[in-house]
Amino acid sequence: MKTLLSIVLLTTALFGFAKTTAKQKNFTLKPENDTISINVGETAVFTINITAFNGFDASIFIDLKVGSPQMQSSSVALTNSIVNVPYTGVKLTVTTSKLFTKGGVYSFEITATNDESFPSAATCYVRVIPDTRSQWRFVKIEESLTYKTPRFILQDSEGYYWFNNQKQNKDTPIEEWGNRYTPAYGPTQLPIVIDLKNKVWVADSWLGVVRYNLDGTNKTVYTAYNSSLPDNHALALAMDRSTGTIWTGTRNGLARFEGKDWVVLNSGNTNSVMGNDLISSIVVSGSIMWIGTSKGLVKYDGKEWKRFTPENSGMPAPYARVFAVESNGDVWMGLSRDTIDNGIGENGTMIGLAKFDGTAWTLFDNKNSPLGARNYVNSVAIDKKGNKWISTCGHQNSFTTAAGIVKFDNTSWTSYTMQKFSTSGK
Repeated sequence: MKTLLSIVLLTTALFGFAKTTAKQKNFTLKPENDTISINVGETAVFTINITAFNGFDASIFIDLKVGSPQMQSSSVALTNSIVNVPYTGVKLTVTTSKLFTKGGVYSFEITATNDESFPSAATCYVRVIPDTRSQWRFVKIEESLTYKTPRFILQDSEGYYWFNNQKQNKDTPIEEWGNRYTPAYGPTQLPIVIDLKNKVWVADSWLGVVRYNLDGTNKTVYTAYNSSLPDNHALALAMDRSTGTIWTGTRNGLARFEGKDWVVLNSGNTNSVMGNDLISSIVVSGSIMWIGTSKGLVKYDGKEWKRFTPENSGMPAPYARVFAVESNGDVWMGLSRDTIDNGIGENGTMIGLAKFDGTAWTLFDNKNSPLGARNYVNSVAIDKKGNKWISTCGHQNSFTTAAGIVKFDNTSWTSYTMQKFSTSGK
């Protein structure tokens, strides 16, 4: 009995040893460098060494897995997908796109297999150092659109972003935001306004003003035909956050919404200096409302109205088209000498960017700033650090002679374009 047991144990041991030997790997992968650091737009090259065991000399099949979707816009490739004797190794090249702006460490898993062995794997890591000079993100534009220029992006009080007049999911990366306009109301020319009751207001340059709930229901369209709105061309929209009052500017005057209808602000029913002016811009800053018109810049403090023109203040040109107000009260605006526009509040020519401190005017044009030859200012914004951001254009929607996105920090100008960025002194 003891002899039979010994034979059984010996047989089990032998078969168990043979099975274990068959499971041993016949080759391994090992990168010469686990991690390589590169700047945006540069290339990392990994050499992956292959070491064979036990006289293994069969083909090895190589596969690559990119660990992060952030790297999909980059160029990633292996020199070989099949390797034979002699196993001189393979190379993995990773070239980050110049548009790649998010830094971090990204993984790439290389797997090698063969019918006679278990898979062997190696992981390589690329540490991407972002370009701190220009960290831009790019929104996906729908190819089917006639108008492919994003008009605005804003964030509401709940942290959601609105791209044109579409609310974006919080979990959707900016690169994948949709760009579909509401077909019933055409392209949105202006940033929407979300009032204190979470109603969305949209100014349409042809069809009046639209109000609806955050979920898109309960739409109300205000036009010159069904309300007291002075004109269907709504070219400006703003809210006084202290009162919740909605203001709109049209091609035929200024109006304020009062519960159920609009009240037109003119000399006939108020002490306003406003008439049937073309209103191009409205900005509410604290207790002051600034109104850009084709006949100068108007200031309203809730009681008194004051109009600034080239005749009474040295204003460089009468048409204040787009502007922003700084925390110290300075007003920055694009100016034009045109007395008419193209129907949606845009001028054919502009003279540049102007600053008004309440007393003095300062003009920046292509002679003392990076503005293009036509000095076209599409929009102005001021960040929390006081930097002025100017969107430029060659002429209306043509980018000929444009300077791109221009930043001014009160000392230096920086011009961001698709090709490069440049910085100059004051």
